[in-house]
Amino acid sequence: MAQNNTKKRLVTSFNNLTTEQQDEVKALYPRGFADVMTRIDKPNGDFFYVIPYETEEISYLVKIDVKIDDSTAKRTIIFNSQFSILN
Repeated sequence: MAQNNTKKRLVTSFNNLTTEQQDEVKALYPRGFADVMTRIDKPNGDFFYVIPYETEEISYLVKIDVKIDDSTAKRTIIFNSQFSILN
């Protein structure tokens, strides 16, 4: 029987990563996530943003909490300092 060499795929929150994995993600994207984020639309109309992150065994889509500034005509993603997750 053929061996399956595909990686496991997971969607998880940044907060659910280990501290070491969070540090790896921050090092992988030292200038921030804005250029690599992808918006995922859910069937109910909600959405969330993810960034890719891979280990030897797992391909992650890591959910990144963002705050959308709707007060301007142009929607702007606002990050707090040091790439921390916004509350």
